[in-house]
Amino acid sequence: MAKFTDKQIMDGIYRKDPVVFRYLYKIQRGKIERFIAKRGGDQETARDIFQEAMEVVYNKIRKKELDLTCSFSTYLIAICKNLWLQEIRSRNYHILDNSQLDHVVEEPGEDEDTSDQLMELVKFHLSKLSKDCQKVLELHFKKKSLTDICRILGYKDEKYAADRKYRCKKYLYNNVTGDPRYKSLINGL
Repeated sequence: MAKFTDKQIMDGIYRKDPVVFRYLYKIQRGKIERFIAKRGGDQETARDIFQEAMEVVYNKIRKKELDLTCSFSTYLIAICKNLWLQEIRSRNYHILDNSQLDHVVEEPGEDEDTSDQLMELVKFHLSKLSKDCQKVLELHFKKKSLTDICRILGYKDEKYAADRKYRCKKYLYNNVTGDPRYKSLINGL
């Protein structure tokens, strides 16, 4: 496989050159998967993080906001590491929320009511997504692998399935957190 300079990679991303993208997915994604696996993550999470990092890079390049002060590889890995740290913080927050509630004194039923309302809000926004997004997220929530999602939905490859899952999750998240009802529920906690 050909090796590209940083400028060639950035130009290729700007032009949406499939050869450059294949190169990045083959060379860089493996590094990220190994990094995350050594720190307790799974391959699917690593792929999601890599996909999200590629979108960050793509958007910065398209907007001409990226001025590298290091190698492209170092920059991409730094984005992935930051996204992984955010993921870890998020997981620890949820673990703390779920496992240490015994130490919190609160009014009975108050938290359950808010949780139910949040779940209803998520269900509402999930129902507003396209049927394809609903199915992708349903399979994801059932812990189906990307291979299974491809097979069930007839997608051409795992890269497409990962991208589709990422976009659907992001769209759902943005809709829920942008809803005024979400803000009032969160402020009420």
